[in-house]
Amino acid sequence: MRCKAALLGVVLSLASYSVAIAGPRPFVLTEDAYPDGQGALWYEQTTTFNFRTKEQHDTKEVDVEHEFEYGLTDEIDIKLAPSWHWSDTPGERGFEYDGIKLEGFYYCLNPNIEPLGVGLFANVNFGQRGLETEQGVVLQKDFDKWVLAYNLIFTTTADNLYDNDSQNPGTTTGAISNNFGAAYSVSNHLRAGAEVSVESSFREWSHYDTTTVYAGPVVNYNFGNLWITFGPDFLLTRGVKDAPQYQFNLIFGFAF
Repeated sequence: MRCKAALLGVVLSLASYSVAIAGPRPFVLTEDAYPDGQGALWYEQTTTFNFRTKEQHDTKEVDVEHEFEYGLTDEIDIKLAPSWHWSDTPGERGFEYDGIKLEGFYYCLNPNIEPLGVGLFANVNFGQRGLETEQGVVLQKDFDKWVLAYNLIFTTTADNLYDNDSQNPGTTTGAISNNFGAAYSVSNHLRAGAEVSVESSFREWSHYDTTTVYAGPVVNYNFGNLWITFGPDFLLTRGVKDAPQYQFNLIFGFAF
């Protein structure tokens, strides 16, 4: 009886250890499939520093998103995220409110306990000038000290939706994103890896426009209920005029 109790204790300890090192957001460009858990409340802030476009070398912009996450069940999370940005460009300087995003995330399979983690999400972003919607699938494989993740995301943006007229006609653009990430657990609290994001954009979802590719290293540190993930990303595609050539992404979060 004592042997069974001891064995059960070891199993529970290993399970809690695996969950601890598999803390949220090992990546900045790639979504993961770790659920928050029923009743869990998290705050997550994403800050992206954008530098220099092909046409405007002195362009600087900072995008900030404040995300509140709540675990409705062990498989379903809901998220509320207002966002704003600061820019310093020849045509714009100062702060501007962007919008507020509502998101639902369904975790079909948990990578902590299943051979493959699978998640589905959808969101809508209510902006000042229009709407943006996203639908995506997340695949994740955890093995040994490695985390591998892949995202397929479809984005539709309807601009000038509220003040559509002859001078400012409404436009619709679409994008398909393929994101890949790999991270290695250096210690119980530290992970390091790399990721790449490939996004193809379309006008009215019928005419191909361009493809942008970003790639870079990523570091994740877990303090327990507090964690931070960051990494620089570099534009690898040539000929894209309005995309930042350099980005630095910083995400931190904590549990209430």
